[in-house]
Amino acid sequence: MSKTIYDFRDESGCDNNHKTNECDCSTDCECAADCRDCINEDGSQIPPTKSLVLYTDIATKFTKSQLVHINRQLEVDPNNVALLNLRIAILETQGQYASTLADYSLLLKLQDQHSAILLLKRAKAHDKLGDHEAALRDYDIILEHNSSNILALFGRSDLLFKLRQYNPALQDIEKILTLEGGLDYALEKRKKLLDAIVNKKEHCSVKSTI
Repeated sequence: MSKTIYDFRDESGCDNNHKTNECDCSTDCECAADCRDCINEDGSQIPPTKSLVLYTDIATKFTKSQLVHINRQLEVDPNNVALLNLRIAILETQGQYASTLADYSLLLKLQDQHSAILLLKRAKAHDKLGDHEAALRDYDIILEHNSSNILALFGRSDLLFKLRQYNPALQDIEKILTLEGGLDYALEKRKKLLDAIVNKKEHCSVKSTI
């Protein structure tokens, strides 16, 4: 089956000709590491892994016209997991977090409704959009199924700190320290939270005496 090649390498200055109908991932040029752009006509090979994390380092190289092509493929095959993951990564690099939410929800239905990585990334999108309650719900879902998920504990603690809910934020940090010991970031965060709690109490006591 023929393949469509999205040539990411022109901007890197590579002299080799990658605009062919077959993907040559064995090339010795410096940009060979970026040869994850092979797209079958059905979109099933973008890229050859289904890991959402690995999409972000190629997403920045997609142009708007290529995103349009991906959108058209998804109109034909709306449940294509690889394409959904890639579109999310591209949209996030463009700061279009609102446009990723529907794709995250669909991926959760198609794969695993309790997928920690999808929920973590959707929580980040909600947070970026200022929907803190939705972000907290996603963190809560993760921790209901795995109370030891360090990333979810950190994420929820950071969000609670932002919302000035210092005591529950501190509880998450204490849980992290119980699980992982003396993590520098967690120790620094605990100090900030303890200081914030003290300052809040002092502020409240001052107001009560006025």
